[in-house]
Amino acid sequence: MSFSRRNFIVAAATAAAGAISAPYIATNMRAAASRGDGIPSKIIHYVSDGTSPSMVTISDVFSKMIRGRGLCWMEMSRTEGAFTGLMDMASLNSCVTDSSAASSSWGSGSRINNGAVNCLPDGTLLKPLYELLREPHWKRGLVTTTEITHATPAGFGSACKSRGDTTEIANYYRTLGIDVLLGGGQSLYNEEMLASYDRYGYQIIKTSDELKKIDINKKVLGLFAGGHLPMTIDWLNHKSLQKTVPQLAEMTAKALEMLGEHEHFILQVEGGRVDHACHASDAPGAAYDHIAFDDAIQVGLDYQKKHPDTLIVVTADHGCGGPSMNGMGSNYTSTPKLLPNMKNALGSFERLTGDLKKCENAVQVQRYLKEKYSVQIGVDKADLLLLARDG
Repeated sequence: MSFSRRNFIVAAATAAAGAISAPYIATNMRAAASRGDGIPSKIIHYVSDGTSPSMVTISDVFSKMIRGRGLCWMEMSRTEGAFTGLMDMASLNSCVTDSSAASSSWGSGSRINNGAVNCLPDGTLLKPLYELLREPHWKRGLVTTTEITHATPAGFGSACKSRGDTTEIANYYRTLGIDVLLGGGQSLYNEEMLASYDRYGYQIIKTSDELKKIDINKKVLGLFAGGHLPMTIDWLNHKSLQKTVPQLAEMTAKALEMLGEHEHFILQVEGGRVDHACHASDAPGAAYDHIAFDDAIQVGLDYQKKHPDTLIVVTADHGCGGPSMNGMGSNYTSTPKLLPNMKNALGSFERLTGDLKKCENAVQVQRYLKEKYSVQIGVDKADLLLLARDG
């Protein structure tokens, strides 16, 4: 591996520290410097997709309410040896990036158009980071709560004209031999694709029990849902999901167990459902998923204590939905009184859409919203929801 490419790896990791969400880099710089070249040999790159600075604040306050402690993400900013930074994440064709252009900017070091994956407007395919790291024998992993072929993991492990070309992305992962692939997306992998992964030496698993039992010395493809993994708020309130679907922290721990004893590895860990909740203006859904993401960060920090030559990057690609805490009431003292409404929510807005289909009249809508979301509405608004549901 040439010196310039080694610098590229560090630059890619450092660039990931700059995003609109005021991310943090935490590493023991003295330990890294003691290697002689000053370059960490292990990189864990955390991405909370769609997370604005205000979303971090909301999640931190909410975490104190339900866990009695704030986010370790926030604590990292006060840790000796940690660095903070911001970066302009605009894509090549918009002041607002999408996830594929953002991840590609880390994965190839180039701005591209929204919707593409490490591909320039003229069709030139750029070499993604995980391809660069194949020849020097770095172990590589992708862990996400979205479909494994979704935009953010794809930006590190593939190159294609469209983020929607999931077959091409899946083929790229397999060809590169990415060691750990954990997320959702069963419906995107047909029998032929799964058979090809099997021929390339992958273990193929679909449940959290199977994750616990894998051979850590063999590559793994874990697909734990038909599409994206369920949002954390839904996982917490449905025992059937808890029996089959691992949380992000559990997947991260297993990935580090598989990669962590090698001299060099890079692991991307994405909390992707925060983005989806923020797009839907689902504050409880976003906060619970962000806290689950924070649990995964703690797994990395615990690993770093035993392996001080580890660079940890925590960042976001963009902010979605504009969530914020408003000052309410005299001297803004009413704001904390409203936060328990988030704690009382028992489901995501995503699940709400499906559940509303079961309501036959306005009274049932009112009862459902009060029981599941601590929201009280009049009959007229309940009727409007039924009209919207029915198109």
